[in-house]
Amino acid sequence: MATERTLSIIKPDATKRNLTGKINAKFEEAGLRIVAQKRIQLTKAQAGKFYEVHAERPFYDELCAFMASEPVVVQVLEGDNAIQKNREVMGATNPADAAPGTVRAEFAESVGENSVHGSDAPETAAVEIAFFADLYGRTDEQILRELMAAGLDSLPGGGAEGFAERVRRKLCHDKCGTDRYLDIHRTAHRLGMRTNVTMLYGHIETDEERVDHMLRARALQDETGGFQAFIPLAFHPDNNQMRKLPAPTAVDTLRVHAVARLMLDNVPHIKAFWIATGVETAQTALWFGVDDLDGTVQEEQIYHMAGARTPSALPRLSSRLRCQWPTRR
Repeated sequence: MATERTLSIIKPDATKRNLTGKINAKFEEAGLRIVAQKRIQLTKAQAGKFYEVHAERPFYDELCAFMASEPVVVQVLEGDNAIQKNREVMGATNPADAAPGTVRAEFAESVGENSVHGSDAPETAAVEIAFFADLYGRTDEQILRELMAAGLDSLPGGGAEGFAERVRRKLCHDKCGTDRYLDIHRTAHRLGMRTNVTMLYGHIETDEERVDHMLRARALQDETGGFQAFIPLAFHPDNNQMRKLPAPTAVDTLRVHAVARLMLDNVPHIKAFWIATGVETAQTALWFGVDDLDGTVQEEQIYHMAGARTPSALPRLSSRLRCQWPTRR
C-alpha cells in the first residue's frame, strides 16, 4: 500500500464541544498518524474564499458563516492509503447514512454541521498555495517550503482553468492570475517539486485560447522541466452561472487530448479524468495520446455538484471495465 498524506479539518461544531481529542483518537485507531495540526479562526470572508467552489450552491452563505463561527483544527494525516482511510473513518456526509463507529455517526449534528472535512483526492493546487500565502502574510515560496517540510512532494495542478485573461476574468476572477499561477509552479520546480498542470475546456474559450494555454505550459516546461502531467478537465454546466452552455462532446474531448499530446511532447504524461469525461470516453482517449487515467477517489463531489453523471468512485476495477479496456496491438 502507498503511504499518503491528506488534509483533515475538524469543524466548528466539533471544536465547540471539545471533541478534537476524541476525533483524533478515531484517526489514530484507524492507523492514521497526525503529523501536523494547527487550530485557527477563519473569518467569514476567508471561509468564503476557501469554499468558493460552492458559491452557486444555496447553502454557501450558511456554510461560510458556520466555518467562521468557532475555531477549526487543520491537520495533516499520514498512513497507508490515507485519503481513502480518512474518508472511511469520517463516514458519509449525511450522518444518518454514516456507518456505526464513524466520526459523523457518533459526533455529527446534521448534514451541515458534520464535524469533519477531508480531501477526496491528493490535491494541493497552486491557487490554494496563493490562498494560504495571502492569508498568513507569507510569500509563495515560504508556504511551499513549509508544506514540503510537512511532507508535500507534488502539486496536482488544479486551478489553472484558462490562462487567457479574457476567460479568467469571466470564469475565475477571484483566483490568482495566470502569471502568479505559473510562477508558483516555477518556484515549486526550482525547489525540486514535480507538479501537474490542468486546463478547463468546453466553456467560453476559443480554440486559439486553448492553444495559447498549452503553449504557456510548454514554455514553462522548456524552462524548468518540472511538469509531470497535463490534465484537460471538461467543463460541466449544471449548477453554475454558465448553465446555459452545452457540455463538451466526446469528440471535442478526444480532440483536446490528442492536440495536447502533440503540442506538449515535452511533458511526460497526458491524463484523462474519467469522472469528467465518462469512463468510456476516458478509455477511448487512450488511443488519442492519453497514457494515464486520473480519478482514484472515493467520494468525488466537485464535478457531481456540477451535474456529472459518472460514478462518484470506482473502488474496484469492475469486470465491465476490464472487458472494455482497449488492448494495444
